[in-house]
Amino acid sequence: MKKLIICILIALTLLSQIAGSALAADISKPVRTFSDVADTDWFFKYVSELSTSNVLIGYPDGTFKPENTVTYGEALKLIILAAGYNQQAPISTHWASGYLNFAIIKGFVEVGYIQNLDAPAPRLQIARIASKALNLAAPSIRTPFADTSSPYVLSLYEKGIVEGSYNTDKVLVFNPDSNIIRSEISAIIWRINNLNKSGTGSGTGSGTGSGTQPAQIKYGSQWLDVLEGVPVNSYNPDNFYLSNGVMQYRSATVQTYAGIDVSRYQGTIDWKKVKASGISFVIIRLGYRGYETGSLNLDENFEQNIKGATEAGLDVGVYFFSQAITEKEAIEEADFVLSHLQNYKLTYPVVFDWEVIGGSAARTDNMDTNILCQAAAAFCKKVSDAGYKPMIYFNSYCGYLKYNLSKISTIDFWFAQYSEKPTFYYNFQMWQYSSSGKVDGINGNVDMNICFKKYS
Repeated sequence: MKKLIICILIALTLLSQIAGSALAADISKPVRTFSDVADTDWFFKYVSELSTSNVLIGYPDGTFKPENTVTYGEALKLIILAAGYNQQAPISTHWASGYLNFAIIKGFVEVGYIQNLDAPAPRLQIARIASKALNLAAPSIRTPFADTSSPYVLSLYEKGIVEGSYNTDKVLVFNPDSNIIRSEISAIIWRINNLNKSGTGSGTGSGTGSGTQPAQIKYGSQWLDVLEGVPVNSYNPDNFYLSNGVMQYRSATVQTYAGIDVSRYQGTIDWKKVKASGISFVIIRLGYRGYETGSLNLDENFEQNIKGATEAGLDVGVYFFSQAITEKEAIEEADFVLSHLQNYKLTYPVVFDWEVIGGSAARTDNMDTNILCQAAAAFCKKVSDAGYKPMIYFNSYCGYLKYNLSKISTIDFWFAQYSEKPTFYYNFQMWQYSSSGKVDGINGNVDMNICFKKYS
């Protein structure tokens, strides 16, 4: 790995070689804060640390302008330097021409690929350049994104460099055609820097230290202390395999069950066909809290789904898509769920499904970990007191970075990772392994799950 160059700059306007030179002459004084970057902004950590290290600076008026688009020239310079290569002198009148020429020589881009260095750079093209500059291997995962299966995006996702965001339909998207903005590229450059400092890693929870219990585990570009008292993933990754699109697990001691989870987005379902296809359980969305308004809503198809699934002989559980920001709101959500279960018998858990939306308007942005754990625990206690089995749903990001699992370790976990085998370090009782499953009786895609515990 080449020596990391830390003098990476985001230009003021970067419209000319003069502007680039003027910026380079101004890096001796670190910029630690910006008037338009608050400590509650999701990108605060990246911008503040990079500016303190003179990796980037802002505008003369003391702003960072996080929503401004990034040009191809800016992106090339940032990525090339973050990947460990040297600064490149201009070879023409444009200040970034040397970086484009270097990228062509190295094979990061082809001749004619970038026509205008001052044009806004789309997210997919940035992913392509960054993946090639880092020489990342082909990804070993299925796409978690609904709008792209680009190997460049997936290779970055696998390393924790990009994450995507959830849209209003609770679907993870990358928005490949959207232009990348300054806040987003600050996160990418920060993660590339830290990836280079700690080595490429696997991004799959690989451990360090001695023995079977490492002192730390790696998630993306971050090293995390192992949580005490949280059971470790005991499943043998080599025992997982797909049979006709359904995940199986070879074991003489672990019994598994095939399941799906549904909401109104699956439309009208022929539950008898679902049952006949070999599915044994279903987790049905009962409702959701609006991520902007905070209103509580019943899923439009909840009643027809729970009646149909029950009548077909399937084991049934429910989930509530939470956007609670206090313990009180989580209890309110539990009360809402319980009020709609009075006429139904469940054989599978009632799930607290709190997720990061990723949009600037989401009321749950910057949710405090302690409050989130308190909210999840309060929801689950309310459910348990009512005689139901509680469960908490999360993906790797929430499991590692949003929750402190040691505070909720007595509750069953439902883990989401769309891959051929789960790589989460800690144990879980249910695994959502695909969002693009095909099941007889359902038109279109459906989430697929495997359960390792007998609930009914």
